[in-house]
Amino acid sequence: MSRVGGIDDTIWIRPHAMAEKWPPRRRLNRVMLAILLAVISVGAVLATAAFFSAKDYGTPAFWSLPKHIGYCGGEYDAQGSRTGTPRLFTAQNGTVGAHWTFLSWTFGGDSIYAAVAPLHPPDDIVCTMDLYIPITGSKWETYVLSGGT
Repeated sequence: MSRVGGIDDTIWIRPHAMAEKWPPRRRLNRVMLAILLAVISVGAVLATAAFFSAKDYGTPAFWSLPKHIGYCGGEYDAQGSRTGTPRLFTAQNGTVGAHWTFLSWTFGGDSIYAAVAPLHPPDDIVCTMDLYIPITGSKWETYVLSGGT
């Protein structure tokens, strides 16, 4: 017969049904570590995107419209929204041979367009005076060359 309160007392024996109910401590630790690493990784990616957005576009809010854009050796500052079409913007460019083209994306996924002139010597010819990001329908956010127009 076993002593009451000893190590082999029935109070210390876990029923079989309870043994299967909770995952082992090692598995729980691995799951928590994976969640922690995922949160840290997502935070690092977001912080990196915010840093480069602030550097390239003048705002750490990479999901919003840029304050300025660097392109073709010049800085283009936000000028507000305009209504028009790519054909109208290309015609207003005034440079012979200018054509509407996609340039790049912002970190937020917005497309950047411009009526770009072909580069010919001399190299001091400006590529374009205005950059455009579509907002809705025929509304575009306009970026004007600093010191231009």
